[in-house]
Amino acid sequence: MNATNQVIPPAPLFYRSLQMNLTEALRDASQDFEAELTLSTDSWEELIWWDTQMLKWNGKTVLAMEPDPIIESDAISQEWGASSQGNSTGGPGLL
Repeated sequence: MNATNQVIPPAPLFYRSLQMNLTEALRDASQDFEAELTLSTDSWEELIWWDTQMLKWNGKTVLAMEPDPIIESDAISQEWGASSQGNSTGGPGLL
């Protein structure tokens, strides 16, 4: 379920009850993943949300993500330089 966070930002709001049901059921069944469990009303509502909303998401977040920093560099035998986000540095070459 956590994998959905990258493409569906509100996902954690719609699997909390499911996670709680699973945790409780595993505890009651001594960690037996084959055991049956009863879903709460909240879990059913979350499943209905997933069923009706899943096709509306195209895998792209609607929230603008900050880009990773961009670092530019340049080097020749006599000198080198680099800049990132308005900061720059440089110096003599190593040859």
